[in-house]
Parts: sequence; C-alpha cells; structure tokens
Amino acid sequence: MINHFLKENFEVVALVRNIPSGTKESLSYTAFSLNEPFNEVVFQNSDCFIHCAYVKSDAAPESEMINIEGTRKLLETCNKYNVKKRIFISSLSAESGSMNSCKSGYAHQKFECEKLFSASDEIGRAHV
Repeated sequence: MINHFLKENFEVVALVRNIPSGTKESLSYTAFSLNEPFNEVVFQNSDCFIHCAYVKSDAAPESEMINIEGTRKLLETCNKYNVKKRIFISSLSAESGSMNSCKSGYAHQKFECEKLFSASDEIGRAHV
C-alpha cells in the first residue's frame, strides 16, 4: 500500500510497530501501538488516514479493548486535526450484518471498528 501511494507522489507517514531500516523519498515512519499513547503531531496537515492496524487475540488477551478503543482514539485524533478522508481496512468476515452473527472474535472486533467509522459519517471501505 505504501509503495502505491509513493508511486502516486503522495507523502506518506507510516505508523508502525517496528521502524524498518532504510529510507525512501517521501516516506517517514513513526513508532505506534494501538494500546499506547501516540504522537498526535503526525496527524497535523494530513489529508487522509488509512487504518489497518490490528492486535491479534493470541498476542494480547485484551485485544478487543485495544482494537476498539485504539480505533476510537485514532478517529478522535482525526477529528481533532480535521483529517477529512478516513479509510478502514476491514474484513469480509465482519460483513455478517450484525454483531451477533459474527463468527469469530476477529470478525466481531472488525465489525465494531466499522461501526465507529460509520458513526463518524466518513467511512471508506476496503476489504481484504
């Protein structure tokens, strides 16, 4: 995804768990975790925010709280800095129509995050 936007001449700031070595023109990295405070300055002057972070349940037993509350905090930060375009990378497993029909914790969490994006009236969906 990063390479696509770089080819289209966008400046990209990637929020990542581990900052990779090496550099590319128009690309910067910022350390990020859904369950830790983050540097909001990267949202200043941003035109678009693409959310594809996810904490797996086997990596953290409290993953539901981390994923849903982390998404809520990210959207609040987008509001604070007036980031107009917001895209959430979800999953077809979340397209079951209701929270009760989600067949896994993953689907349920993705569904809940979709609801947060929908509530902000600014959802862009890409399903992987």
